[in-house]
Amino acid sequence: MTREYLEAAGVPRRYLRSRLTDFNERRQQKIREIVSSPNGSGLWISGGYGAGKTHLLAAVCAEVFESTSRRSVEFADWATVFRNMRSRTDYGVAADR
Repeated sequence: MTREYLEAAGVPRRYLRSRLTDFNERRQQKIREIVSSPNGSGLWISGGYGAGKTHLLAAVCAEVFESTSRRSVEFADWATVFRNMRSRTDYGVAADR
């Protein structure tokens, strides 16, 4: 079932098997704290090319699906987020929708 959720969230096929256990204990613990927070509203991951951001984000998505009842996860790169923001605005002024 997790695979279907991850695909629907936009996780690239290559990363569908990513899990937090792929990372060190410190990182696992920090991510689990964020995921289990009832007030969590988002997570920003940044770093250089090849740092493992995509792998980590895919693992975070899987953790959300496997350890919580939340199903509102969207996997997006910055270009997608920016494109979506621009499509919702008209020359920097928010469009009425």
